[in-house]
Amino acid sequence: MGDSRIPYTKALSFLKEEDEANGNLYLSKVKIESLRKRLDELMEQQKPFLRHHYSLNDLARDLELPPYLTSAFINNILQQRFNDLINYYRITYCLQLLTNHIKPELRVNKLPAACGYNNRNTFTNAFKKFTQRTPLSYISQLKKEANQ
Repeated sequence: MGDSRIPYTKALSFLKEEDEANGNLYLSKVKIESLRKRLDELMEQQKPFLRHHYSLNDLARDLELPPYLTSAFINNILQQRFNDLINYYRITYCLQLLTNHIKPELRVNKLPAACGYNNRNTFTNAFKKFTQRTPLSYISQLKKEANQ
């Protein structure tokens, strides 16, 4: 019989479900999915990742969780770093913008600010990490496909 619970550290004890037999703490799949859903809804509906200098403290406040618990959830359950999580949402948003709004006047230099980045180099590095292409290369390919 498989256990439908995932062990976690005591740092996530706000979600505590104790296993009396061995004293281990577990995070049920239901609670994991509930937190994932809250995170996804926040990101989809409010798009807080578009705010410049959006931080772990800001996300914690938006999720109504203490920062250390938000960090533990991202690191231990989602197995990501905060910056990678925010970059994922920013680049996904950027790709949606590009796919839905291919226009000649769209400039690569305006994308970083439109997607929540303060710095073009950070944006370019994140874009390449998620797409394996530079923003300019990606836009050129989209324009080429649109003209066919």
